[in-house]
Amino acid sequence: MTAIQASLLFRSLAAQHPGVELWPDTDAPDKCAEYCSVVSRFGDGNVRILAYLRFRDSRLERRTYDDAGDDLWVPVE
Repeated sequence: MTAIQASLLFRSLAAQHPGVELWPDTDAPDKCAEYCSVVSRFGDGNVRILAYLRFRDSRLERRTYDDAGDDLWVPVE
C-alpha cells in the first residue's frame, strides 16, 4: 500500500477530492498482487470510488474496461 500512496496518481486524486483513502481488496483473485480502491469520503456517509488499482511486479496499474466490458489493466506510472 505504501507504493500506491506514494504514486503520482494517488497524490493527484488526494489533491482533487476530499477524504481520499485506500481500501484494500482482500477478496481479489490474484494473491500475487495488491488490489485496492481509491475512494473519496464526503458529506454524511457518502463515498465515491475514484479508481481501482493493482500493484504487482513493481508496477502500478489502473483498471478500466475494453469495448466488450472486460477488465483492461493499464500502466499508471
